[in-house]
Amino acid sequence: MKISYSNNEMIVDLTESVYKNISADREIIILKNNFLIPIKKGLPKSFAYYNRNKINPYYLNCTCKDYRETIKLYPLRDLRRICKHIFFVLIRDYAERIDELTKILLEHRFWDKITDVYEIHIQNEKLYLSFDKHFKFVRVYRKNSEWKFYTFIPDKKMWENDVPPYKTSDLNSQLSQFLLNIQTFTSKSNKAS
Repeated sequence: MKISYSNNEMIVDLTESVYKNISADREIIILKNNFLIPIKKGLPKSFAYYNRNKINPYYLNCTCKDYRETIKLYPLRDLRRICKHIFFVLIRDYAERIDELTKILLEHRFWDKITDVYEIHIQNEKLYLSFDKHFKFVRVYRKNSEWKFYTFIPDKKMWENDVPPYKTSDLNSQLSQFLLNIQTFTSKSNKAS
């Protein structure tokens, strides 16, 4: 996606996955618009049970109605496909076998109701963004020595607790503007449909 401006209008080119900040001549590149849970060795291929549902932690399958609905919408191992039963079995029984980022995203999926996760590159660094359904907040996941998340509030145009992901205001303002552009584009798309 390439975003540019003309006469106070935002122009979105969906044929490219690049957002260019013209003043700083930097790029934010959207690589993926979903998060696929990696296959973890050591997870059993046998079934576990949670609230009368059969769950397979290795294949991330469940017999519940929610799971049967989401498998029609999302690809195999997509975070949005995970039902609460799979989530609770993974966190309860196999938390130590799940990588740090996946664990955080799973928790945010259920406790904070994130719906989409984007993988982006900025300054040759891989970040992940997550959004809630109503775009009340955006989470930015960044790895220094460990994965941490930062929350941007689009309505207030600020970072929660004034804690942005970068030490430089340049990168923070570029990322903030990018997140506001995504919010504008998303809200216009939702109104059009």
